Amino acid sequence: MNLAETIKRGVLVLMVGALMACEQKTPPAEPKVSEIDTTSAEMLKELKTEGIRKFEATEHDAHDIGVLTDYEDRFQQMSDGLENELMQLQNQGQLDEAFIHQRQLDTTNSALEMLKALDLKTEQGRYIQDLMYHYWEQQQKLFNQAQSEQNKTQQAKHAMQGLGQYLQAQEQLEYWRTQHK
Repeated sequence: MNLAETIKRGVLVLMVGALMACEQKTPPAEPKVSEIDTTSAEMLKELKTEGIRKFEATEHDAHDIGVLTDYEDRFQQMSDGLENELMQLQNQGQLDEAFIHQRQLDTTNSALEMLKALDLKTEQGRYIQDLMYHYWEQQQKLFNQAQSEQNKTQQAKHAMQGLGQYLQAQEQLEYWRTQHK
């Protein structure tokens, strides 16, 4: 998996949020420059990762890599289907905020359930699973909040929370894959 695909997976939720922003009827108040700078810095901080963690090789590494790769593939198929559905509805003028919100919740719930169901046998596999799970758990909390309570800048900031963990999980898995080729 290349970096572009990794980032695509991590920002699907942001794309849905952007579609939601397109549907807003009234423009939000313009944020001040200092608010934008602070928010941008906070968002960039969320993208930082800890770096690759070293784990001892085990006899179950190949199993866990396969399980996590299968999860990624199934999640990617689901995400692609959702993206296509949302784009079609938007092009037809039938996309509304309630539908987007429900799909966001469906996506986060699906990701969490898929991750819970993984039968991982190694510490490294469970570490990656945990990073991904925390990201989707954060997204679920965000989508359970009333979207009308937040302005566009706050929505983007909250959507970025935990993305660094998700990217960390992707980097760790990619590193692990390369170690077993």
